[in-house]
Amino acid sequence: ERFNAEHNISVQVLEESTVPGTGRFTAYMDGRVRGVFEDRTILELDSTWSSCHLVLPNGETRDVRATAAVGVEEYVQVALEFAQWAARTPEERAENMQMIRRSKAMVESHMRTTNVF
Repeated sequence: ERFNAEHNISVQVLEESTVPGTGRFTAYMDGRVRGVFEDRTILELDSTWSSCHLVLPNGETRDVRATAAVGVEEYVQVALEFAQWAARTPEERAENMQMIRRSKAMVESHMRTTNVF
């Protein structure tokens, strides 16, 4: 694994993903995440997933805790979800998808039997 010696941060990419309608996301081997959203917001999530630095479309910068991201919650939530996904093994991702599908099927079945829409 390669690290930037000056800042002790990884430059090795773990995962990259483009989500249509949302943005491009990169997870690094040290746990950091960078997101470039379609509205031009840039987010950098630290390696402990506890704080974020954002540059908003108007040029304003914000530093927030991930658990108290008032006003930028949606950006931080997307970055955290991507970070969690990227940290999983392919097997864990597949298991997670199966669990989500089972949960959806149970909810849909319950809704059909109770006629709640």
